[in-house]
Order: sequence, then structure tokens, then C-alpha cells
Amino acid sequence: MKIKFIIAAAVFSISFAQITMAADILVSADEEVNAEPIIQTDDWGGFYLGLQGSYNWIKAGVEGGPDVDGKGIKGGLYTGYNHQFNNDFLLGIEATGNLGGLDETNGGTSIKQEWDTSLRGRMGYAFERSIIYSFAGLGATSIDASTAAGADSNILTGWTAGAGFETVLRDNITARMEYGFSDYSKESFALGGATSTDIDLTDHGLTLGLGIKF
Repeated sequence: MKIKFIIAAAVFSISFAQITMAADILVSADEEVNAEPIIQTDDWGGFYLGLQGSYNWIKAGVEGGPDVDGKGIKGGLYTGYNHQFNNDFLLGIEATGNLGGLDETNGGTSIKQEWDTSLRGRMGYAFERSIIYSFAGLGATSIDASTAAGADSNILTGWTAGAGFETVLRDNITARMEYGFSDYSKESFALGGATSTDIDLTDHGLTLGLGIKF
């Protein structure tokens, strides 16, 4: 009788262990099916290069005369380097260059913006496959000014700042949208009068870009 009880207890123990193992397997499988997908933050570190185009609202302040302002379209390049930290914050440096801009006449003074360039720092935060960022740095632009009495060209320097959003489209291809403001200090232009004329310039712009990460 004692031997039968031991055998019965052993059979029950083995059966219970098998049932428990099967239940564990089913629970694990169910957890895998119902688990939330893990979204990896994209790696934004390294070099990048891109094309950009912008729509700009530009105002030239002319000493002794009315402002010359208008809207303009620009196109150019951007390139830079990012370092992404473990907490998904990133720091970078970026250079930009554009052609085009303001080409207007008011009060007898014509202003044409030939090009602009900037060197700026970038700070942002990465989430999923995108980043939000701000930037600030130095800028320069080339201006041609003319009146009925004469014409002159000069390079204005100043600062630029703004913010943007960038996302991965596919593999290492990215798209960005940003707003930027530039304020260029005044420079003197010899426009045929007895004295020179000081001209400064401010520039608001909305920019779209398409880039590649290396």
C-alpha cells in the first residue's frame, strides 16, 4: 500500500510539473504577442549634407530714406556634424550657404541680396526617428545697392537664430523644416552723394531641406 502511494505521488508530481511548464510557455508566448513594440531612437551622430530652399521676408533699412522690403526665395546647401549623447540630447555645428533673396526698389534706392552664409551651433533632442532643435550663430550677406547717382556693394555681418524639426524619411535620408531670423549690422555704401549711406538688413525665413547622414 505504501509503495502504491509513493508511485501515485510521483506520477502526480511529474504531471503537475508538465502542466506548469506548459502554462509558462503559453503565458510567455502570449506576452510576446501582446508586447508593446520597442521604438528605437535613431542615431543622429556624425556628418551630414543637404539641399535647402526658403521663403524669406527681408527688410533693408536705408539711412535718410524709406526702408526697402519685400519677399524672396533662396536656395542652397547645408552641412554639419552632430554628437548625440546617451540621454538623446545632441550638440552640433553647421554651415549654410544660399543664393537669392531680396530684389526690390523703394524711394529711388534699389537693394539686391546676392548670397548669405552662416556658421551656427545646434542643440536638440532626439525622439523615435526625429529631432527638435534650436540654433544660433554668425551670419554674413552680400548686398548690391544703387540709386540714380551711383551704385556700391558691400558685405554685412551679424547674427542668426531659430528652431526646427527634422525626421528620418528612409535609411539615412532626412527632411527638415525650420524658422530662422538674421540681423545684419549696417555698413556704409557710396551711392554718389556727398556722404555715404548706411544700410542694414533683417531677414525672416521658413526653410525646407532634404539631407543625407553619413
